[in-house]
Amino acid sequence: ETLTLNEDKDITITSDGSNKTINKTNSFKDDNYMIVLESGTLTLQNINLNGNDIQFSGGAISTEPLTHINILSNTTITKFKTTEHSGAALRINAGTSSEDKAVAVIDGANLTYNTTQFEGGGIFVSSYGELTINDGNINHNAAVSGAGIYMSNNSILNIKNGVIDNNIASRSGAGICGSWMNFIMTGGTISNNSITGTGNGYDGAGILLAHSKGTISSGSIKSNTALHSGGGIQLFDSQLTMTGGEITNNTGIGINLYDNAKLVLNGGTINNNTYANNPFINNIGFNDNSSSFVDGIGNFTIYAKKHFIATAINNNFVIDVADAKVENGTNIRLYNGSSNSQKWRIGPYRVVNGVIDYMFQSQINGTQYMWVSGNSNASGINVHTYEFHNNTGGYWRLTNQGNSYFQIKNILGMCLDVANASATNYTNIQTYTCNNSNAQKWKFIETN
Repeated sequence: ETLTLNEDKDITITSDGSNKTINKTNSFKDDNYMIVLESGTLTLQNINLNGNDIQFSGGAISTEPLTHINILSNTTITKFKTTEHSGAALRINAGTSSEDKAVAVIDGANLTYNTTQFEGGGIFVSSYGELTINDGNINHNAAVSGAGIYMSNNSILNIKNGVIDNNIASRSGAGICGSWMNFIMTGGTISNNSITGTGNGYDGAGILLAHSKGTISSGSIKSNTALHSGGGIQLFDSQLTMTGGEITNNTGIGINLYDNAKLVLNGGTINNNTYANNPFINNIGFNDNSSSFVDGIGNFTIYAKKHFIATAINNNFVIDVADAKVENGTNIRLYNGSSNSQKWRIGPYRVVNGVIDYMFQSQINGTQYMWVSGNSNASGINVHTYEFHNNTGGYWRLTNQGNSYFQIKNILGMCLDVANASATNYTNIQTYTCNNSNAQKWKFIETN
């Protein structure tokens, strides 16, 4: 039957070092958890809890408000299958305010191969709960959402180290799923998590944050797979600040921004992610005009909107695709107009160690990009449109020049330049040795 701890004491469950196992069998009462912590502090170390893949309505451990649980080294919670509750391995039940919070610390434990038909295959944290992961493994768990970890309203997740990997969600947030929560990552790895469902809402294989705030200063989010979007991270009406760490090799966009989401980039790496439907957003994707990317280093904010790119010589003249052609090698020039041939999407394509490379996508039909002819690093080279490919001539860096103007510098080393500094129709656009003149200063003007 259930072990209920309700005497408000500090209790440790351990073994003599040989990792003894407590098994859940068919004779166990079906409607409850194996261990229920109603008060006090519980520490588990050198002990295994095994559900033996037997389906029960309850899971392994459930805690109540104002409790504290430590799950330490050489402890494994495995093979619990719940049919009526969220949180198969560990369920943290907090209260209705921060004064009723419950706290859990994972430090060297393994929570693995647990399953729920709801949220939180590994861990479910209810409102006002706090979870800290100092080390350990949360892997091979399954759930509808939050297969590894599910965080509820006003909860806090602090990941300092450890691995969250190979968890499978049928809907969203395979590694971590959080709503109205605070997420802090200062280390650790979130990898190889996957979402099996497809379509809108089946997002965030590594992490899904909805109506939440988060920071990443270190750690790795890599090799996660979402068939729809947000392979690494899906932000829904959430703000994430990144000062370090890496989001790499994820399938289904590295980090996707949706519905008033904001990514503030002050460092870190977002690179080598893939998205089959549109390589322009392999690494950073925008799904709506309300979401924004903040280049904290270059002091630049970009929305998923179309822009005119106007010269500082005369803002009436903007960058134009000649004759509105959609074919490789079409010339780029100045023109006084407002058609789709003068409209561009400015995308933060990739980030490597805090350095952001942008791409400029023509909005005639969204298949052509601004490219340096021949990918040359010489001065006076023509600029034209070309379909997406991986040569360096299509990657640009922005430097704030003040008064809403920016220098646009190709990573080959030359700056985007108005030939002969002449603001007239049909003046050619080229790359030229950077000289800080108005011919090399550009303003991004939003348009509907």
